[in-house]
Amino acid sequence: MNSCRIRRATPADASSIARIRSETIRTVVAPLGQYTPQEIDAWASNYSAEMVLRFMSEATLYVAVDASDAVLGFGRFRVDDRGEAIIQGVFVAASHVGRGIGSVILSRLLADIDALGTRVTNITATLNARSFYERHGFVALEFIRHESPTGADIPAIRMRRDRSDKLPVS
Repeated sequence: MNSCRIRRATPADASSIARIRSETIRTVVAPLGQYTPQEIDAWASNYSAEMVLRFMSEATLYVAVDASDAVLGFGRFRVDDRGEAIIQGVFVAASHVGRGIGSVILSRLLADIDALGTRVTNITATLNARSFYERHGFVALEFIRHESPTGADIPAIRMRRDRSDKLPVS
């Protein structure tokens, strides 16, 4: 694994985050053949730094950075009105996929979620990410159609991590 550190995202990271998301969809996800070219294009297009800035105000957003503070990946979560956490994606730069950076990001998100006392964490995972989330304790619930932040309607999997049965009753 590349050495990286995790920190809160700043407005200066917004353009890197937007670029990583689009590039990873086009260069890592597209060749897997799980999505049509039209779905890839709609999903990867129009994700702007302005959208990222809005997400920073609505959710907890972390970046993984290298020694020079270059963004290698990101992940975000929020807690909904029911008190359940929602992970809103983990992306790693295409050039760094497979080096454990996504796991480091997800571990940080889950540590924050656990520290909040949140027992249920949900994610709408892309088809290519199912096994990644399963390795981190998520269970697939159902296949769905999901509207991405860019308006793309793509196949996805609703997944859940429930710590209720692992925590002592208070």
